[in-house]
Amino acid sequence: TDKFSESINSLTKSIEARNIKEIYRFGSESMLNLKPMFDLYDDDIRGDINKLKYITYQSYLKAISGNTTQGISLLNETQEDIQKIKLKLEKKDSKIEVLDKLELSMMDMAKSLKMKSISLIRIKKDIIIKNLEELDK
Repeated sequence: TDKFSESINSLTKSIEARNIKEIYRFGSESMLNLKPMFDLYDDDIRGDINKLKYITYQSYLKAISGNTTQGISLLNETQEDIQKIKLKLEKKDSKIEVLDKLELSMMDMAKSLKMKSISLIRIKKDIIIKNLEELDK
């Protein structure tokens, strides 16, 4: 909870300063710092979703800062988190299709990072976030 509180305070300061990069940074850190609270419940996928949002935003930040290699590396590390969600959902859940779309969109963003087009990367980020929000419903 201390890390969450610190990240929320930093997010608030970033919003006051209207610093977009810091808003993304501390907003995504806030999501990541919520993960342990969601993980208290074995079948809850919201912690994993928050971690994937964090990775997506951090990849985007890396890309707009010129570190596309690090952004690609982050996105390539999401496979284990996606598998955890699959195990929690089981085959009975209709969200498996959304999860498959999410997995493809994450791979697509990683490919887009190689092209170094900020507009394209922003679109891919938004698609991933939309898929994560759909998965969270």
